[in-house]
Amino acid sequence: GGTLYNCLVEGNRASYRGGGIYGATAYDCTIVANSSYNYGGGIYLDGGTALIKDGVINGNTALGNGGGVQVQEGGTFTMSGGEIKNCKSSYGAGVSLWGSTITMTGGKITGCNNDKHGGGVYLVDWSTFNFSNGEISGCAANQGGGVYVNNSNGPGNPVIKIEGVRIA
Repeated sequence: GGTLYNCLVEGNRASYRGGGIYGATAYDCTIVANSSYNYGGGIYLDGGTALIKDGVINGNTALGNGGGVQVQEGGTFTMSGGEIKNCKSSYGAGVSLWGSTITMTGGKITGCNNDKHGGGVYLVDWSTFNFSNGEISGCAANQGGGVYVNNSNGPGNPVIKIEGVRIA
């Protein structure tokens, strides 16, 4: 938990999870050039709830999942405005969801890439990804450059709801 305001989270490293932030709410923050050996280069959320409002998540990396944001185990992550950009990971370079929910209103996921699945977004298990009035562009992956939905790993199928979003 905890809340961050008007902050810069830069150049941090985690040996396992949450290179920049592990489970916090952030307003008007820039989360840049952080890294994680496994999950959530910029932000990691395991259960619980977190919110990013008008922030920038830029140039973060994870060797596993979620270069920008990794949310799992029933976590709920909400992002209003802002941008996730230039992030890298093996799966879900922009955002990765495992049995969790991400809701984005406005904002962008741009320039995120990896060599496996989900350059912009990667969903697994009973995850839900809601995105309205935004953009996913310039992302690249071996499969699912913009969005990759994996229906085979868990107890339920992922749900994706996109409305008014440009995917290019």
